[in-house]
Amino acid sequence: MNRPYIICHMVTSIDGKVTGDFLSSPTSAKACEIYYEINHKLKTNGFICGRVTMESSFTGGYYPDLGAYETKEKTDFIPENLSGFYAVAFDTNGKLGWKSNRIIDPDGDPGYDGAQIIEVLSENVDERYLGYLEEMEIPYIFSGEDKIDVELALFKLKNIVGIDTLLLEGGSIINGAFQRANAIDELSLVVTPVVADKDDKPLFMDSTVQNFELTNSYFEDGVLVMNYKNSYDKEVEQRFGNTGAYKEHTEKTANYTSDKWQEVNDGLMSVFAKFAECMQNGCTADSVEAQALVTHLQNYITENYYTCTNEILSGLGQMYVADERFKNNIDKSGDGTAEFIGEAIKVYCSK
Repeated sequence: MNRPYIICHMVTSIDGKVTGDFLSSPTSAKACEIYYEINHKLKTNGFICGRVTMESSFTGGYYPDLGAYETKEKTDFIPENLSGFYAVAFDTNGKLGWKSNRIIDPDGDPGYDGAQIIEVLSENVDERYLGYLEEMEIPYIFSGEDKIDVELALFKLKNIVGIDTLLLEGGSIINGAFQRANAIDELSLVVTPVVADKDDKPLFMDSTVQNFELTNSYFEDGVLVMNYKNSYDKEVEQRFGNTGAYKEHTEKTANYTSDKWQEVNDGLMSVFAKFAECMQNGCTADSVEAQALVTHLQNYITENYYTCTNEILSGLGQMYVADERFKNNIDKSGDGTAEFIGEAIKVYCSK
C-alpha cells in the first residue's frame, strides 16, 4: 500500500451523525469514554483532523500576525530526522494558528498531547504563513491547487514522512473526502443511544456508495461498538472469483510479504508513469512507443499478478477509465493518463 492505513474512529448518534450538541449530553458520556479508551489502545502513528476540528479542540481560534514573517516558496518543508506521534492537520488555506509545534491538549490526553504537528496545505495559502510555520518548526506538505488532494497527501505522508497508520477523527467534510477517495481501510464506530438534531452533520458528507464488511461488534453499558473493514478483497472476489486469472493471482501472491506487495505495486505505478511521459511527449495511443508500453504492461501483469491475455488486458483498459478509483489512481501520473492507456490498449487488442 502506497499510503498509510487509515482507521476512521468516531462517536456517532443512532442516526449516523458525528457533530452536534448530542455529543455533550449526559447520555453520550459513556460512549465518549469508550471512544477515548479505544483511541488509546489503537496502535497508530498519529491522527488526522480537519481545520474546524483542530481549531475547536486545540488552537481555540488563535491566528498569528503574518506581517511579522517572511514569505517562503511553496515547496514541502520536512525537517530532517522527523519522528514521533503525529497530528496531521488538513488545513486547505492555512488558517490554523499554533503556539507550539506539538499539540497542547487541555486535558493532557495521551492520545493527543505532545503529538508533532504536520500541516497539509493547498497552493492557495499565504506565503507568509509558510514563513510562520517554518519559524515554529512545523512541517508542511502541499497537496493540490485550490483543494487538498487526499491521495497525494497520503502518498507524501507515507513516502516522505514514513507514516504507516493513522486515525481519521475529523468531521463530515474531511471524512467524506477520504471516503470518496476510497482511502478508509477500517471503520471504528462507537454508537451513543441518542438521535441527533436534524441539522447535525453526518459521518460522511457527500458520500458515494461503498461496501464495508462488519468484522466485530459488542455492547458495553448500553453503547454499541462496531468495527468494519473496507471490502476490497471481497469485491474483487465477487467480480472475478470464478475466473482462472483470479485463482492464479491468489496462488501467485499467497506468499507476498508487505514489502513485496509494495515493490510490485510501485512497479505498476512506474509503468503508468511511463505512459504519462509518453503522452506528454506528444505520442499518440497508436504510436510505436505507446504500443511498446502496452506490451510492457501486459508482461508486467503476467509476471507479477496473473497471466494477462488480450481479453483480460482489454477488460483492464476499459476498467482503468470506467472505474473512478482506478482512473484517479492512474491519473496521479498526469491528467488523462488513464484514458491514454485505455485507448492504447484498445488499439493493441484490435490487432
